[in-house]
Amino acid sequence: MVGADLSVDLNQYKQLFIEEAREHIDNLTKGLLMIEKDPSNIEAINNLFRSAHTLKGSSAMMGLKDIATLTHAMEDVFDGLRKGEKVTTDLINVLLECIDALTYRLDKWQSGIADEIDVNPLLQKLKLFLNRETSGKEESQMKVEKPQRTKGAKKGKADVPIFEVKVKLSKDCVFKAVRARMIIERLSSKGEIVKINPRPTGYRT
Repeated sequence: MVGADLSVDLNQYKQLFIEEAREHIDNLTKGLLMIEKDPSNIEAINNLFRSAHTLKGSSAMMGLKDIATLTHAMEDVFDGLRKGEKVTTDLINVLLECIDALTYRLDKWQSGIADEIDVNPLLQKLKLFLNRETSGKEESQMKVEKPQRTKGAKKGKADVPIFEVKVKLSKDCVFKAVRARMIIERLSSKGEIVKINPRPTGYRT
C-alpha cells in the first residue's frame, strides 16, 4: 500500500473551537467571581480546573501554543486550590488578567490575525502562587489498542488480512467527534474501512 499524507486540515473546526473556547472563558470568569465570594466552593474550583484543562487541550490541538501554555499554568493554579492553597484577591486579579489575555488572543485569531501573545509576564505572576513545580506532562487524550485480527475473519482479495481496531477516548477528551473523524481519516489512509461502530455523528462514508 502506498503511504499517504496523514495531516488533517483543522480549519474546518475553527468555528467549533471558537464557540467552545468562549464558553470555557465565560465559565472561568463566572467561576472566579464565585470563589472570590466563597473561597471554600470546591465545586466551583473543580469546574475552573476542568475548563482550564479542556481549553488547554483543545487549543493545543488547534496549534495555539500560547493559549495552551497559559491555560496549562492556570490549570496548575486551580489544581493547587483543589489541594488546599488559599484563594487571595491578588490571585483572582492575576487570573482575571489571564482571561483578558485569552479573550484578546481569541478575538485576534478569529479575525485572521495569527500573531501569538507574550504570555511570559503572566506565567511569572502565576508561578508566585505555585508551591510545586509544573510537570508539563499531558494526560493521554485517547487510548488506541493494537490492531487485532477479527476472530473468524476471512481474508479478502490478494490475501489481504482484515483487522479490528478498537479506539477508546478518555472522558475528558476535547472535541470527541473531531478526534473520532481524525482517527477514521488516518485509518482510511492505511486501508479500506469495512465497518465503523458506532458511527460518529454526521459522518458519512
